[in-house]
Amino acid sequence: MSTKTTINSPQNTATHYYLYALAFLFIIVLKMLLGNAEVTAFKWLLVPTVALVQLFTNHSFSFHEAYGYVAQEIYQPFVIEQSCAGLNYFTLAFLMATFSFLHHPKLPRFQHKIGALLAFALSSYVFTMLVNSCRIIVSANLLEVSIHYELLGKPMVHLMVGVCCYFTFLVLYYCTWKYLFFSRTQQVFL
Repeated sequence: MSTKTTINSPQNTATHYYLYALAFLFIIVLKMLLGNAEVTAFKWLLVPTVALVQLFTNHSFSFHEAYGYVAQEIYQPFVIEQSCAGLNYFTLAFLMATFSFLHHPKLPRFQHKIGALLAFALSSYVFTMLVNSCRIIVSANLLEVSIHYELLGKPMVHLMVGVCCYFTFLVLYYCTWKYLFFSRTQQVFL
């Protein structure tokens, strides 16, 4: 008789619950630390996002502690602040990947699951940078073509761009992990 833990064993199920709780705890602590934080606390999310926006546009942003990153040369001052950092998107992407794939049979050992949690956190961070950059670039371009804002209103256009970008990238993020877990290879992590 083997002492190896099977996929659906009570021990493995308990491990999943502990790791799900750990993921939730990570997000709760992150949200508590950053809940009422100043814009400087979001630099870990904003600096790479602003760098990508500057790379793909001709706009330069300067940091102001009271506001965030401001570009003056656009139609009107354009601000990237803490609400643009993408903390909620990071949270959603990380928890979606965790709850969708942590229990997968390609992660049979505890070390694999911990590695997967770290990979989910890192990839959620990278996707957050990409989606925020995309959303900001599209919003800045629409701001320059002000007729779109006059037809629907600036807040509505900003909301529509955000929903489209976030949803599209979230589906892409899920499909990427699904492909990795359901491809024909034996294990994702060695």
